[in-house]
Amino acid sequence: MKITTALMALGAMVALATLSSDAHADVYVKAEIGATVDTQVDAGFASAELNDDLTFGGYVGTAFGPFRVEAGAAHISGDANFFGIPVDASAIDYNATAYLDTASGFYVGAGVNYVQAEATVANVFSVDQEGTGWHVSGGYAFAAAGGIVELQGTYRDIDLDAVDLSGPAFTVGYRRAI
Repeated sequence: MKITTALMALGAMVALATLSSDAHADVYVKAEIGATVDTQVDAGFASAELNDDLTFGGYVGTAFGPFRVEAGAAHISGDANFFGIPVDASAIDYNATAYLDTASGFYVGAGVNYVQAEATVANVFSVDQEGTGWHVSGGYAFAAAGGIVELQGTYRDIDLDAVDLSGPAFTVGYRRAI
């Protein structure tokens, strides 16, 4: 039931931001795609770096003045070798972020994460884990094709049941008012 609670909290955050903003708040949807880079996995007894891999996500948010609040989910993945044993990992990162936009197009943000992850070890068995974390983001946004294009970097730090994940992702996103 943790996933239901996390989704309800994310939805409530966007709803509250929309209600608390002035009548000129812009609600938008966003899609992004990119790559995870140098993700570190710390299992206590061993550490490894996941190979760079694809990430993609979808979000809904609202903007009011220079502030934005958005919630969504991203798929992150990677693989590694622990002592010669191949491990394929993937996760769904449910997150909520508050941003500060500047007139020059640059922006910064920070938020919280709830992650459900699965690792397949040596193609023999799978291990499911979940946990919470935080992230910081920054980037540059510009108007294009009737919406806004974002070039963004995000650093995540996630504490799962038995392992910790940390590292950056770089994405290109497109958001459009609805």
